[in-house]
Amino acid sequence: MAACNLSHPAYLKQCLNGSFGWKITANLYWLLSVTDFLRTSDIHRVDGERSRVEQELLYLVIVVPKEKRGGRPIEKPCQIKLHADIILCP
Repeated sequence: MAACNLSHPAYLKQCLNGSFGWKITANLYWLLSVTDFLRTSDIHRVDGERSRVEQELLYLVIVVPKEKRGGRPIEKPCQIKLHADIILCP
């Protein structure tokens, strides 16, 4: 299996669309939780099919099935952007 370079948006996009496999995507979500972008309880609620990368922005949709608003599950959008400083975001 090829390595996934998370610092480049094209590779990140490949990780999310499944070309590097589910294990890499799971590792990405774990990394996001460890770096405090996501709460641990949110990782299991990320809708992988609706996650995408556009112009160096990672878009995640967190679906909370037990909480309802207007009879529909609550969806929490999450955007993560690369930092401009290469030292902070290698």
